[in-house]
Amino acid sequence: MKKSNKGITIVELVVSISILSIVVLFLFQLILSLKEVYTSSGVKTEMLNKQAIINREINEDLINKQLELARSCSSSADVINCISFYFKDGTSKRLEFIKKTDNTPAYLIYGDYKTELVSGSDYNFDTVNYNIKATTMTDVTDLTNDSILSINVPIMHPDIKDDYGIHLVYQYNSNNTSITNLAISGNDSAEEIWLAGSSNMIWYSTVEFVDPGYYYLDSNNNIIKATSTTDAVTVTRSTIVDNKMTVTYTPISNPNKAVTRTVTFISTSYAYDVNNSYYTFSAPVSGSYKIELWGANGNSSGSFAGGTGAYTSGNITLTAGEKIYVYVGGAGNGDNGGYNGGGSLTLNQSTQNGAAGGGATDIRLKKGNWDSVDGLRSRIMVAAGGGGALAGTCGSSKKTGGFGGSITSNSNTIGTACTDSMYTIALGASQVSGGSIDVYSAAGAKLNTYASGKFGMSSKPDGYEGDIKAGGGSGYFGGASSGYGSSATGGSSFVSGYSSSKAIDSNGNITDSNIHYSGKKFDNISVIDGESLSSSMAKPTSGNNGYARISLSSVSY
Repeated sequence: MKKSNKGITIVELVVSISILSIVVLFLFQLILSLKEVYTSSGVKTEMLNKQAIINREINEDLINKQLELARSCSSSADVINCISFYFKDGTSKRLEFIKKTDNTPAYLIYGDYKTELVSGSDYNFDTVNYNIKATTMTDVTDLTNDSILSINVPIMHPDIKDDYGIHLVYQYNSNNTSITNLAISGNDSAEEIWLAGSSNMIWYSTVEFVDPGYYYLDSNNNIIKATSTTDAVTVTRSTIVDNKMTVTYTPISNPNKAVTRTVTFISTSYAYDVNNSYYTFSAPVSGSYKIELWGANGNSSGSFAGGTGAYTSGNITLTAGEKIYVYVGGAGNGDNGGYNGGGSLTLNQSTQNGAAGGGATDIRLKKGNWDSVDGLRSRIMVAAGGGGALAGTCGSSKKTGGFGGSITSNSNTIGTACTDSMYTIALGASQVSGGSIDVYSAAGAKLNTYASGKFGMSSKPDGYEGDIKAGGGSGYFGGASSGYGSSATGGSSFVSGYSSSKAIDSNGNITDSNIHYSGKKFDNISVIDGESLSSSMAKPTSGNNGYARISLSSVSY
């Protein structure tokens, strides 16, 4: 047998040791990487948790308690910045940023909540991302939310690229929330005054000014809220010049620390004339609005006047930015009925001796063409238009147009029969149906009745073969147009919430409720037919067209 000479050479041993070293080094580096990932992940998780807690704490107070005053507050040498928040429920909290030192970590304090920043992390006040500021916007239509408080305080960690600080945005009303000197820590000073609300307020010309008041730091370092003169502070108002008023708040013991507020009054009454389309009204501020509507008059014929449109008014609560749509009725134009449902003639006016009906003026929750079904059903207030006059050949005909009605409109009757082969009597509209035409023979025998007025308009009755010589007025339900024998009648009016109104459901069916299916309703309601209008309720403009006016009555926050 041959002897085996196999063994491990020096070269093989060196190679093996080299490979083993590489594997061990790789495993070591892998372990270090996994440790870094684990550590980094743990740091991220802890920072995320702290960020979520503090942002939630502050945000919940701002939303639920509603901020009334925010100001810088006195601080110690260790405090980088300090902000005091005062809420409408009478409570207050301080937000303090405690800087990191060689011996102590950085802290963040909000009210009773105090937390140490994650080890190694610190505030990064040197970046452009750091800001604590209040900004008033000049181009907003919502006057109750015209300002923004932004709090951006970066918190960074050397091993983490992301920012885990405080980042909040709070929208507020500068008229009743005061935010000043937020980025500067100062020292509380006795007898100092802070305004509740902006030093430059916008107010409303139709509403009595309500002073949001002021905060006063007394000699005992107590903050007192007041809205008028007290034992410590006098409040005076200047006369209004060029729509501006100055309010001065003066500490009695130290007049040199007086603070002033400038109040600029803006118009809050909006007027609308006919434009053969709709207007969009967007509430500039939350509050109660008085809405007044005048229906258009029916047109005249010869020396006989058309019926005067009705008047409706009421107060309704709208939130800032909420939209409603205004449709203003027009007077008839020749043979054509007025915009928004006035009744038209079937032959040339010069041969009819009659006139077209006036359109209704209304408020809707949906916009579109005036005769859209959804739009007509969305009406929450309607002022009826008047009926057209008839200077006809029937000797004792009712020749003056019927007035726009209140809840119902009157019928037009005759004294004697016409000499023609037949004559008509126009009947008034109601809350459940439009006006109609009764047709009589010359001898006075009733021949037929035709439905004339419809929901939201007056028109030629279906099945009626005679000429329409006077157009009915539009309304909640349209009045009756007419042929020989009587002028046309006006339509009926409607106001959601009015005791005698009959509202519809969303499908257009009449209900027993007086409140529109949307739930929107008015109070302090007036519904006056065109004949009964007093001078105080007269339309502000001349002419036969309708009219609308919306005025702010009171403000709510």
